[in-house]
Amino acid sequence: RPGMRVLDLGTGTGALLIALDQVCPGLTEVTGIELNPRVADQARRNMTLSGLDNAQVIVGDIREVHPKPRYDLVIANPPFYPPGWGRLSEDATKASATHALNGDVGDFASAAAAFTLPHGEITFVFDGGRCRDVLLAMGSAGLTVKAIRFLDDDRGQAARVLVRATKGGAGARVDRAALKPSPTL
Repeated sequence: RPGMRVLDLGTGTGALLIALDQVCPGLTEVTGIELNPRVADQARRNMTLSGLDNAQVIVGDIREVHPKPRYDLVIANPPFYPPGWGRLSEDATKASATHALNGDVGDFASAAAAFTLPHGEITFVFDGGRCRDVLLAMGSAGLTVKAIRFLDDDRGQAARVLVRATKGGAGARVDRAALKPSPTL
């Protein structure tokens, strides 16, 4: 909605913020946090070329940077895979974009909860096959899941999932219960 203040955690080259600005013009403040200074510079250039003149990119770790003010909407496309999962790119920039080498989805959910206004919203893009991880991370961060949308690939498989959450309110409570072994007979 026009007038919103938006934060993108792990903004990368700024693609989510640029796309959001295209479909929702009139955002009051647009901020990205990016760990890699070179990638943050690219995000700034991309935003300038896209006409996004009310944007800033903060270089820092989402676990340590605490921008003010709080935001109406926090978005993120956190790294999908834990360290050691699958093939790790030799390119450090690509590796940190796909693997949780500098913070996992739980860190992103905790940061989102900290930066969001009491009735603000959080939207994450995540790997469709790892939906459980993002839901549990949001639940652990005290967020209430409001909507889940699966995005299919060309084979009809859920390649990505969009998860929208808020701080409190009605919605789906997500938690985890450990399986208790049954007594032996």
